[in-house]
Formats: sequence, C-alpha cells, structure tokens
Amino acid sequence: MSMALQTRSLRLRPLAAADLQGLAALLHDEPVRRHLLDGRIMPPDWLEAQIEASAACFDSNSLGLFAAARREEPAVLAGIAGGIVPADDGEPELIYALAPALWGRGLALEMAQAIVDFTFRRLGWRRLTASVDPPNRRSVAVLERLGFDRAPGDAVHGTVIKYTLDSKRWSGSGSA
Repeated sequence: MSMALQTRSLRLRPLAAADLQGLAALLHDEPVRRHLLDGRIMPPDWLEAQIEASAACFDSNSLGLFAAARREEPAVLAGIAGGIVPADDGEPELIYALAPALWGRGLALEMAQAIVDFTFRRLGWRRLTASVDPPNRRSVAVLERLGFDRAPGDAVHGTVIKYTLDSKRWSGSGSA
C-alpha cells in the first residue's frame, strides 16, 4: 500500500530519520509545543523514538506520522500529521502540527482531512479520536469543520477537549 498522500497544497509521506532536524525545529517552536507538548522541549532521543515508532506502525500497515511539505518547498518540513494507535488496540488518535508561519492558510485542515480520509478509507478504522487544549481555537475549528463531535474530558497532562468522529459520518466534506 502506498503511504504517500497529496492534498491541494501539500505532499505527505511517512516521517523518516532524515526528518529529525525539521521535526525538532517544528516541535521546539513555542506556539507548537505549547499546545502539542504542554510546553515541554523534548530531547533528541524522544524525537528519534517517535520517528522509529511511526515507521514501525507504517511497516505493519497501521497509522503513523506523516511529514508534510508544501508542493513548492518539498524539502522543507511544513508540519506533521497522522495518528497514534494506543497499545491497548483502542481507537487511533489524530495528531497534527503545522509551522506557525503557515497558520491561517487552511493547511492544517488539509493535513487533517487527508489523515481522516486515509484512516477511514484506506486503513478501515471505524472511529477516530482527537484531543485539543481549549485555548487552541484554531485546532478546535479544524476538528469541528471535519465533523468531529465534542465531549469534555481530562487528559494525563491537564484538561483537554476530547473529540470523536465515526467513519459512517465521514464524507470528506471537511476539505479546504
């Protein structure tokens, strides 16, 4: 199964070891890490482990993390998108992050829409989850535009808003 995805503006391919520097730059950017990593700067070995875990997921035809690049700048990591499937075989969780310089252009919606479509149509999952910090209004808007349903809950590192999307409700209509 080909793991490369394309949107109107982006190309997504599985995250690889060569992306370590770009991933570090993205996840160490304060506006990104504030919402994705509770403000923490993750060490290189943690970043490497995430890349390796993602590759293992793709090797088993499961959901991992994609590196996203704009079509006009294919060598520059613009963001990441994909998901984590819990060890208990629970439902996959949608994750995405975009370089702040690219915010407000609809690219996060494009990435997330591509991942939701991939998860449901190509991998056959029936439900997808997501969680977001309440102040992260941009991500809240993306999830709601994609049709996710909202239910409040607590996360390990603080209060987040939990979302779910059932594959039966997915039409791909969240496309930008």
